[in-house]
Amino acid sequence: MKQLIRLEEPESFFKNEKKTEFYKDLRDSNGKIRNRWNLPTYQEDIKKVLFNTTGGECAFCGRKVGESDFDVEHYLPKEQFPYLAYSFENYLCSCKHCNQSLKKTYYPKSLDTMKQSLGESILVNEIDGIIAYNKKEILDKTIDRIIEPTFDNIEEHLEFEPLSCTYLIKNNSSIGEETYKMFFNHREVVAYLQSINKQIMKMVVEGNSKDTILDLGLILGYSFYVEKFYEYWTEFFS
Repeated sequence: MKQLIRLEEPESFFKNEKKTEFYKDLRDSNGKIRNRWNLPTYQEDIKKVLFNTTGGECAFCGRKVGESDFDVEHYLPKEQFPYLAYSFENYLCSCKHCNQSLKKTYYPKSLDTMKQSLGESILVNEIDGIIAYNKKEILDKTIDRIIEPTFDNIEEHLEFEPLSCTYLIKNNSSIGEETYKMFFNHREVVAYLQSINKQIMKMVVEGNSKDTILDLGLILGYSFYVEKFYEYWTEFFS
């Protein structure tokens, strides 16, 4: 799992009065949250920044995604946290499998009592009952959750073991354990990483340059794993 640095939200993204207006008109006639992050006015710029944040890979599994063909994933899901639906800080670039099949509407149950009231700070004096979402304050105190790769130091929770192509949970981290169970404790994931590992080992043995090998990660995705495998086999054969 790759450590990410969150980039600034695009200038075109709705802010201030417009955002407040959208939150006050949050749901459509069927009670569904209006997915304004997917409106043509905003979608291209939002997706561009999220894509660049991850280097064109899923923030969770590392799978290569297309520049527009990925899900805008809500780390705290909009169904449970409606007043974070338009928070750019809550968005991640996710492949459809991780978002729709693995994570779905998962959220930390310790936030159950706050989920309908936790919202962006601009809403505190605009909508009754809103509690300002301070990301650091909330996530630092929440241990029944998964890793947020633009916020957490991943190495405090998980350590990738190249030889076994799986993860070790660090410091008895419940956050690391929950993340591992959700995204990585799957036979097909290990099998695919093993296939990449064999390919990287072969390339190292054949004397391919570091740049050539790491370029493979730009083509396949999974760049974090390509680099880890390269480092392991380079040291092994040195």
